Amino acid sequence: MTSEETRKRTLNRFDGYAAALVALLFIIAAGMFAGYCRGSDGEPGEIGAQGPAGAQGPAGDTTTVRGPQGDLGPTGEKGLRGPAGEAGPAGPAGEDSAVMGPPGDTGPIGETGPPGPQGLPGEAGPAGPPGVRGALGYLKPAAVTENATLAQIQLLFHPTGIVVPDAAVDGSNFPNLVDQRTLSFKGRQAVRAQYGHNLDGSSIRLAVWFWDTSIGQWRTLVPAFGSNAVPHQNHTSDWYAVPSALATLGDVLVRAQVFGDGVLDPAITYITIDVR
Repeated sequence: MTSEETRKRTLNRFDGYAAALVALLFIIAAGMFAGYCRGSDGEPGEIGAQGPAGAQGPAGDTTTVRGPQGDLGPTGEKGLRGPAGEAGPAGPAGEDSAVMGPPGDTGPIGETGPPGPQGLPGEAGPAGPPGVRGALGYLKPAAVTENATLAQIQLLFHPTGIVVPDAAVDGSNFPNLVDQRTLSFKGRQAVRAQYGHNLDGSSIRLAVWFWDTSIGQWRTLVPAFGSNAVPHQNHTSDWYAVPSALATLGDVLVRAQVFGDGVLDPAITYITIDVR
């Protein structure tokens, strides 16, 4: 083999190595560009300082026409009823109706008012015949009053009697308060009452009350009494003690109460009060 052939063969071998090297470099470069030859990620670097804020961008478009409203959805279930709200202000008064409505229920009866002022006493009528004197019977007064001077005070006298219509079971007043008198029990210790009426064998009874100024109400002076007797028979009560407060007062307002059965109309002819 000649030196020329040897040189050519050497050149051809070199050219082959060079071509292979170039091809390898090309493959590596292509892999780098394609990312196949990327090495492992390194540790992240420190975050840099925040840059200045940029200028505000332009306002968005506000002229766009709003689209049509969509169809209403189905109605949901009714929720629970909420608490009642506060009452609103009263509306204006309506016009008066020409048709009168039905009357309302009757309200309860109010309390009895205080007694009115004492009227002037009328002229005393003629004295009636004295009744039959009964035996003394003291329930509460002291025995020393048995022989004390008897004084009679006339509350009422009428020849034909003052009618008390439908005398109630719990007591009725005389019409126009004709029986009311202002009396003095000063120094007295015992009291009783007498009266007469026009009914026969009835259950009419009579009591005497006095006005207690300390409590502002009527109190019993002589309890209700009476018996089934012939018309105009005298009825006499037992003796009762005069309350100590009345024994020191100069003026005491008294009146009578007539008790019946709610149907009878007794006519009371006289009422007298005896004190010792």
